[in-house]
Amino acid sequence: MRRIRGLFAAVVMVVMFLAVTNVCVSAAGGYIVPLYERAYDFGSIAMPATGTVYDREQYVMSDGKYCKCYLESSGGWAISVRVVDYYTLSPLSDWVGVDQGQTKLIWTNNTGQTKYIRFELSSVWPWSIRAQGKWLFGPF
Repeated sequence: MRRIRGLFAAVVMVVMFLAVTNVCVSAAGGYIVPLYERAYDFGSIAMPATGTVYDREQYVMSDGKYCKCYLESSGGWAISVRVVDYYTLSPLSDWVGVDQGQTKLIWTNNTGQTKYIRFELSSVWPWSIRAQGKWLFGPF
């Protein structure tokens, strides 16, 4: 019974700490998501040795919002990411290099309009790479 009380007290303390520091732990692990951000897993995306690949999902970004990439795993290799218009595939951001374990700002929507976007990914190496991670949007 003592162990259960001690464990319960420890869990309560952790929950209180997370509430005070304004963060929540993502269920997928690896990245602590602040309460003012939303995280979306991009699963496993295979990037060819040459060329690019587009994320299939559509994201809606209102003016003033930003998007970041957290690269959870990629076999230790860096990737390049940029934001493109969902319908025309016109680039909205420059290419941003992201190393495994890093979180990088990809784009902030300062257009004055809501944009429908997707992500374009590329291997920075002359071989194919499989990457997993999260797209982070904020502030909310």
